Amino acid sequence: LSPTRPCGPSVPSHRSSSPIGSADFFFCSPPPPPSIFSLSPCRSDISQRLSPAAAAPPRDRAGVQLQLSAEDVGEVYIKSTASGQYLAMDTNGLLYGSQLPGEECLFLERLEENHYNTYISKKHADKNWFVGLKKNGNSKLGPRTHYGQKAILFLPLPVSAD
Repeated sequence: LSPTRPCGPSVPSHRSSSPIGSADFFFCSPPPPPSIFSLSPCRSDISQRLSPAAAAPPRDRAGVQLQLSAEDVGEVYIKSTASGQYLAMDTNGLLYGSQLPGEECLFLERLEENHYNTYISKKHADKNWFVGLKKNGNSKLGPRTHYGQKAILFLPLPVSAD
């Protein structure tokens, strides 16, 4: 799992109970099979900003790089489809790839008021350490992230079933 390429098109999400490509976002219990979405970071440059998921056309599945799988409602594992590794956060807040899903690989997914998603380390939830990307695409250390930063905002976009 490369910290410089975490935002490629992709990501199954447990939040949709509708067919792939649907724009419905509802939590379900138990979580249904994952749906494929593209996860893109928020950018400060307006030309790079993406429209809300409901208005976005489905993306091609060939570019899928990340896959979300639900452990429970609002709890997800983020897996690289290229390497098969799971995104994890260590005790220093450093993001890394793990071969097996474990405690450090579990993230709390939250839909924010602005319709972007944030992912916070479940193990370090008391410290509010988010998954974040710098402007250059590199990962941001957990202790350097906080609510309100654009670096922690991600937008799930539908991916076509083709």
